[in-house]
Amino acid sequence: MARQRIIDERLLMKATEELLLEKGYDGFHFKLLSERLGVGRSTIYEYYANKDELIASYMEDLMTIIIDKCSKLDIVHSPIQQLKGLLEIFITYSQIHQFIQYIPQLRRIETNEMKVHMEKLDQDHRKLFSLIVDIIKNAQKEKYVRADLPPELITSIFFNSIQIPKSLETDQKDWTEKLFSIIYEGIEKR
Repeated sequence: MARQRIIDERLLMKATEELLLEKGYDGFHFKLLSERLGVGRSTIYEYYANKDELIASYMEDLMTIIIDKCSKLDIVHSPIQQLKGLLEIFITYSQIHQFIQYIPQLRRIETNEMKVHMEKLDQDHRKLFSLIVDIIKNAQKEKYVRADLPPELITSIFFNSIQIPKSLETDQKDWTEKLFSIIYEGIEKR
């Protein structure tokens, strides 16, 4: 039976994410991906020259989704709702932290294509950080958040909170509420 020669880009990115989460950077290769998608490896090579280009492209797509969701938070009226929204986005897409760790390996590839990918990822990272800082500055201006703390510090706390392991019995919404409560209200007994 002949293998299909066309790949749905969304399925390709979904399978890439799944395999990266399962196998990590070193365990990810086109043979596994082709088996998962039911296509020949040569079909994947028609789209991407190597796994690094595919991973970089996947990371760009993921950053675009996250930036888009963060950009839409300004529609929400309350700065507190915006901050909760940020945390929920970060928890929903917590895999971004794992994938960011692959960037040094991706930077070793010095093709023009990879340079373009790395520049775009750097640009997206700066844009995301700037969006978050702006939300926090607005919350500070509206007196919802302490103004004596640098917005960049609060941004880092929000972004890095996704590395806290979620307890198994807690759903994502409840986990977001608990983390937000600790970040926003602290741990002081009330």
